[in-house]
Amino acid sequence: MQVRGYEGNLFNTLAEAMNFTPVILTPPSALWGDELHNGSWTGIHGNIKNGIADVGFCQVLPMASRLHFEEYSVPITTDTYIWILPEVSPINWNKLLVPFKMNVWICLGVATLAATVFVYCSAKYSNVEPNLLFLWAYFFGQDIGRNYKKHGMIIPRGMWLLFAFFISNAYLASLTNSLTFVIPAGNVETVKELLENGIPFGGASTLRDFYKNFDDADDYEIYRKYENVPLYKLIPLFFRIVNGSLNFATPLSKRSTITYKKTGQFHVMNERVLYYHNTFAFPRGSPYIDEFNLQIERIKSGGFIELWLSRNTTGLVSNATSSQQPLRLIHMSSIFTMWSIGLMLSIITFLLEILSHDDK
Repeated sequence: MQVRGYEGNLFNTLAEAMNFTPVILTPPSALWGDELHNGSWTGIHGNIKNGIADVGFCQVLPMASRLHFEEYSVPITTDTYIWILPEVSPINWNKLLVPFKMNVWICLGVATLAATVFVYCSAKYSNVEPNLLFLWAYFFGQDIGRNYKKHGMIIPRGMWLLFAFFISNAYLASLTNSLTFVIPAGNVETVKELLENGIPFGGASTLRDFYKNFDDADDYEIYRKYENVPLYKLIPLFFRIVNGSLNFATPLSKRSTITYKKTGQFHVMNERVLYYHNTFAFPRGSPYIDEFNLQIERIKSGGFIELWLSRNTTGLVSNATSSQQPLRLIHMSSIFTMWSIGLMLSIITFLLEILSHDDK
C-alpha cells in the first residue's frame, strides 16, 4: 500500500533513514478510533493499545484520555480547528439541471424524440390529428383521454406514461433533496450564533470538551447541544457540508479547510476551537520513539515538511464524493431499458397492424 500526502513522504523518509521496511495496516473500523463502553479502543488507537501496530500516524492528536496506553512523538505540524458550514447561495435555474447527469438528459431527449415521432406516425395512420397539445401531452407523460382501439397506439401510450411516471418522480425526488436545506441569511461567525439561528452543529467528541465550562451559561449550552459524531462518519460529514447537501456546522482543521476550499463552496466562521499538534502515536514504553523523534527533528530542521506540505494536499478530496450526486445513467438504465423494449414492441405491433390492414 502506498501512503500519500506529507505524512506519507515523512514516513517513507524515516523508513529509509532508520533502515526499516514499513508494513502498512489499515484499521478495521472507526479510522482514528473511539473508546467503547468496555474500555477498549477501535481504529488506529485500538491497534496501538492491542499491540497490533508499532506506530500510528494520520494526523494523530495527543489526548490525555489515551496517555495510559499511548505516547507521542515530537510535534510534526501545528494546526487549528475552524468551524465551517454550507455557504448561502441563491437558488437559480441551474438547480433545475442538478438532479440528472448530462448523459441522462441526452438519453431523455432521445427517448422523448423517439416517442414523439412514433406517436405522430401512428396517430396519422389511425386518422387522429396529432396536434401540438397531443404531442406535448405525451412529452410530459400525460394521458389526454383519447380512446384508441389499435394496439399500435395503446401499447406506446401505456409504456410512455409508465416511463414518464418513473422519470418525473426520480427527478422530483433528486431536486427536492438538493433544495431541502436552508441557511439563514448573513454570515454566521460564532457557535453562539449557530445556536441563535437553530443550525445543528457538532463533530468529534474530544472537541466537545473545549466548551465544557459549566460556569459560563453560553459555553454550557454549546456543550449540551454539541452533537458527537463518530470518527468514522466525520469524512462523509465533511463532504456533505462542503457540497452543500447538509445543513450542519462542524470543526475542520485549517489545513483541510484550504484543501476543501479548492473544490467546494462553504462558509468559514471566525471562531476557532483549539490549536493542536500532529504527531505519531506509539505504545507506551516503545523502544522506537527516541530514534523517531531524533529523525523527525532533523527532517523538520531541513525544511522538508514545509516543502511537502506546499506540494501535497490531505488526499481526501480525490477519494470522496458528495452524498448528493446527480442521478447517473447507470441509476436510470432500467427505466430506459423498459422504455426501449416497450417502444420496440410498439413498433412491431404497429407494423403488424399495417400489414394486416394491407392484406384486407
